[in-house]
Amino acid sequence: MDRWIQLLKKEIRLGFPAFLLPVFTFIIVAGIAFYFGQREGLGFDCVLMVAVIATWMQIFYLIYYLFYSLQSERKTLHLWLHNPMSAAALLSAKIFAGLVSMLATLVITGGTSLIALTFSNALTIDIQKTMIVEVGFWGAIHIILLAVSLGIGFTFFWIIFLLFTRSFGTFISFLATFVIFIVVASGLERFSNTKVFEALTKWGEFKLENMITSLNVSVGQANAELFTEIGQISLYIGTYVYETIFTLFVFFISCWLLDRKVEV
Repeated sequence: MDRWIQLLKKEIRLGFPAFLLPVFTFIIVAGIAFYFGQREGLGFDCVLMVAVIATWMQIFYLIYYLFYSLQSERKTLHLWLHNPMSAAALLSAKIFAGLVSMLATLVITGGTSLIALTFSNALTIDIQKTMIVEVGFWGAIHIILLAVSLGIGFTFFWIIFLLFTRSFGTFISFLATFVIFIVVASGLERFSNTKVFEALTKWGEFKLENMITSLNVSVGQANAELFTEIGQISLYIGTYVYETIFTLFVFFISCWLLDRKVEV
C-alpha cells in the first residue's frame, strides 16, 4: 500500500500541469465575462453562467487528464510497464490522481458559482438555499460518477490504440480504434433499449423531491432573469449497480490487456 501511495503522489506531481491549464483558463474566461458583463451591470451573472458551464464540463475532466497522463507515458512506455506493480495499481494511481485534480477544480468552479450567485444583483432567482445545496450535492456526485465512467472507458480505448500501434502506424491505429469505438457505442446504445437492460437497471426506485427539472435564462439590458421548474426526479439503485459493475469490468479488462497484451 505504501508503494501505491508513493506512486499516487508521483502521479499527482506529474499531472500538476494538467491541473493548472483548465484552472487558469477558467479564471481568464470568467474574468473576461465579468469585464464585459459589468458594462451592462451583469458582471456576476456572466461569471455565474461561465462557472456553471465549466462545472458541468468536468464530466469530461478525467478524459482530458488521462489523455495528458497516458500520452506522457508513451515517451517512456518501457519504463512505465516494467514497473513491478500491477497494471491495476498503475492505472488506478492515474485515475485517483485525476480525481484529486478534478475535485480541486470542482471546488473552484462550484465555489465561484455560489459566490457569483450570492453577489448577483440583476439575477432574479426564487430558489431556497437548501434546494441549492441539494441540487449541488447530487449534481457533484453525478458529475464525478460520469467522469470516472468516461475516464475508464477512455483508458480502455487508449490501450486498444496501443495494441494496434504494435502492427500499424499511428494514423491507422487511431482509425481502427475509432471504428471499434463506434461499434461498441452503437452496441451499447441498442442494448440500452432492450427489456434486459430495463430489468437490470429499473429497480430500487427512489425519488428526489423539489429538484430543479429545467432552467431557462433570459438576459436583457441591465437585467437577467432565471426561470426554473421544480419537480420530482426518479432515480434507480439498479442503474448505479449496473454502471458500477460495468465500469469495473471495463477497468479490469483494460488492466488485463495492459498486463498481458501490450509489449514493449
